[in-house]
Amino acid sequence: MEKKWEGYPSIKTVARYIKHVMDELRGRNAHYLAANGMREFKNHRMLKGKRDATALMVMEFVQGDAHTFDCWVQYTSPNGKIKAIRPVLVAWIDTRSRCILGDVICVNANSQVLKESLVKMLYSHPGGVPKHLHIDNGKDYTAETNTGQNRKERKMQELDFDSETKGFYRSIGIEDWSRSLPYQPWSKAQIERFFGTICSMFTKWMASYTGTLTGSKTSGKRKKDIPGMLERGELLTMEEFYELWTKWKNEVYHKREHSSLKKDREQYITPIELFEHAERYVKAAPPREYAAMLLMKADTALVRNQGIIKFGTLYTDYELCHYIGQTVNIKWDIDDITKLYVFDKNGKKICEAVSAELLQFAPRMSQAALEAHLKKQKKQVRETKEDLEWYQTPYELRVQNEQGTPAVVGGLDLAVRARRNNNLIQLPDDKEFREELKAGSNSKKQKQHKDSNDEFFNKKAQSVLEKLRALG
Repeated sequence: MEKKWEGYPSIKTVARYIKHVMDELRGRNAHYLAANGMREFKNHRMLKGKRDATALMVMEFVQGDAHTFDCWVQYTSPNGKIKAIRPVLVAWIDTRSRCILGDVICVNANSQVLKESLVKMLYSHPGGVPKHLHIDNGKDYTAETNTGQNRKERKMQELDFDSETKGFYRSIGIEDWSRSLPYQPWSKAQIERFFGTICSMFTKWMASYTGTLTGSKTSGKRKKDIPGMLERGELLTMEEFYELWTKWKNEVYHKREHSSLKKDREQYITPIELFEHAERYVKAAPPREYAAMLLMKADTALVRNQGIIKFGTLYTDYELCHYIGQTVNIKWDIDDITKLYVFDKNGKKICEAVSAELLQFAPRMSQAALEAHLKKQKKQVRETKEDLEWYQTPYELRVQNEQGTPAVVGGLDLAVRARRNNNLIQLPDDKEFREELKAGSNSKKQKQHKDSNDEFFNKKAQSVLEKLRALG
């Protein structure tokens, strides 16, 4: 028999029942989950553990992310147009000391900006080579050129190839990296808290502050006439804003007592003091030249009869004639695309191809250009014939003719004790960098050997001449 209500319960009765469900039956979390969804529940209601940062060494665990400032600055585009933008900060924080490392300010954060930020961290103070890098889940941080693997794979793989294959992070000496899961900012809590400190202690004091970008409360917004401020020249330029930011970071944030360091009962309670005095993970940074090469853009290109076509421009060099029809690796400086650095598949440097004026497709052509072109053609035919003759020579004859030639020249004699170098650096295992370094070393040794031979023969000739004069 269906039970019927004898009467409707009062509002107070309903309120008491709801309070009973929420308090006695612990229904508040269930209500929050149903009302706000799983993402908000994880952010605000899910249990979280506290990390023991004191167990880490300085530079052992570094977190990185990007932050959009809640203020506006004046920016001049490459085409000369002036506009107002929100600057973006790309920075890293040392989990143990809370020091800020490798901070750069840009218009848009991309993988190239992240590389420049990491390079700044390597060679600046405070900074160095971190042991473990914890990165954001964004596509710029997890790009394949940075990690060396598809961003769908979350664990770091063992990679044994060159910088383009194994990723920028491993190439500069970082042993391990991890990435935070989507919509879980607590996995990089220190850097997220620092961004909150930026809003409360730095950005709010800017005249162009307009409130938090992601704030849900209308009261947190500030109405400003940004177009009018831009027109009147009241906005700071990017350079002026960066100077203020650097001054605040170095003189205020790094030197003030940090509440988290107090709670952890650290001996040093300012970020810069703890960074300089606590136990530190130390690893030598790679040479600056190698880091500069890693910052270059990379691609592959087909070598044609005329050279390499890139950016709609022809790049030429004589050495490319040996690779016609083959695909080679190329690198270029994003600030100077007049030159391509060309490497073979094994990482050996082939040449530096330059962009020059094409031979004129016209009835008249300069004599100098024609003679230079014909000379290159004759040289190519001559060297190709010599190579063909060498390949057609039986193996026994080639070995007999090459007995007096060592297989390797210019190698390092490990039996000789080397002088200690105080400026210690880590030699990268990148094939392209090693080949270029080796080529420069060999040319220098050949010049020194030639000079020593000339000096020896001059002394012998002078001695013989003196003896002849004595006889005469």
